[in-house]
Amino acid sequence: MNKRVALAAAALAVFAVPALHAAEDENPSRYGFRLLSYAPSDGDLREDTKSTWFGPGLDWYIERDEDELPTRIATLGYVSSGDDLVLRARICPLTYTKISRTPISASRNRYVGYGAGIYLLRLRQFDVSSTSFKPGVHGMYGQEFGGNYFAEVRLDLVPSFENYSWSGVSLNIGTRVSL
Repeated sequence: MNKRVALAAAALAVFAVPALHAAEDENPSRYGFRLLSYAPSDGDLREDTKSTWFGPGLDWYIERDEDELPTRIATLGYVSSGDDLVLRARICPLTYTKISRTPISASRNRYVGYGAGIYLLRLRQFDVSSTSFKPGVHGMYGQEFGGNYFAEVRLDLVPSFENYSWSGVSLNIGTRVSL
């Protein structure tokens, strides 16, 4: 129950508050927020952690196009498998993404993106923790709505660590405006 309340509060913070702020501000923000859901592609890691992982993300818009939409983004994310007492896994990616857009209508765009980054991986089994930094690459396909919101599917390819493949697919939703 607490996880659902926290997820609802995070969704409210990500979407409602920035939308109200955007209506008052004509200058686009350099930052945005996202909610991440991550599913490891490794069957053993997904099965052993017994869940889809969730967490927040923060985007910094390095460069924008003539419509003030970001074309280069730095993202810091955090996803965790939960509070399992036997096995807990976390990923904290710091990534750079280049985006290319195709307009669908006046208020909607499709986009593809690709990039690279460094991934902080942490695995706790019983009382033993292991941590490692690994390089990785990613690609994404998404759609923007009204210039302020987006939904995307992202594939991250990350090297193995502790006999698990940390690559996976995520579904992200977020906002291009912030407080």
